[in-house]
Amino acid sequence: MIETSLVGSVGVLTLNRPEARNALSRPLISAMTQAIDELQANAAVRVILLTGNPAFCAGADINEMQQMDTAEALAEDFSGCCDRLASCIKPIVAAVEGYAVGGGCELIEMCDIVASAIPRSRLAPSRVRAGRSASPAPSAEPRRWI
Repeated sequence: MIETSLVGSVGVLTLNRPEARNALSRPLISAMTQAIDELQANAAVRVILLTGNPAFCAGADINEMQQMDTAEALAEDFSGCCDRLASCIKPIVAAVEGYAVGGGCELIEMCDIVASAIPRSRLAPSRVRAGRSASPAPSAEPRRWI
């Protein structure tokens, strides 16, 4: 679900759940949170590159969320990976190609720099259209768009 590699001093974190367009499921969020912690602790890593294969991120895994009641959904750590991205002491660059929907947009909001492959990228913060409230994760514009 998550692939990490080191290219020079760049820690590459790739969302790799292609069958679901990298939808944020509990296992993917857990693996991503662990990968961020490991890259942050690695002294050889100076910057983290966040990307997805084949799309950036389709947002929350709606199939998984439909199985939860409200209390269970609120108790889950769905914003944990966003919190890790926002508090990471190393700069994080989001390399966006393809779709970034809902929670995928929240991921890029937590990054320091966003490099988007326009016109091949589609950003859609669709939580409201899906009948869901906005995320409790702190929202912030990336510092720089490329």
